[in-house]
Amino acid sequence: MATTRSTRLAIVAVSAALALAMPGCSATASVPRGATIVEQDRQFIPSSVTVRVGDVVTFDNRDDLAHRVLINNTDLGEQQPGVRVTWTAPAEGLFGFKCISHSTMTGEVIVGADGGGSGSPTAPSSSGS
Repeated sequence: MATTRSTRLAIVAVSAALALAMPGCSATASVPRGATIVEQDRQFIPSSVTVRVGDVVTFDNRDDLAHRVLINNTDLGEQQPGVRVTWTAPAEGLFGFKCISHSTMTGEVIVGADGGGSGSPTAPSSSGS
């Protein structure tokens, strides 16, 4: 029985969908890891995240005013509302960050060895750090 073009396309589409749904399968060679910290209502949400060495931490300004993140003595520059900036975790350790413009905005990035971090945000810190 001859297969039609639409049948072949349907088989390819289903196969691709199944491959993407299977654990460990990906359409790309590497999957981005890291965490996103939202700046909103003059606070970082969450204020603490755990990542791995080499992961990218994104600071996403969803506030209605500009922020300026300083992490590990690196100034990420002024962020107008709606702007995202990133920082790559260079090594294991605890890296504090703050908003230079708003002194009450502080937080931390905990960096574990490759494979040691969760790669996902943790609950906001209740210690106010």
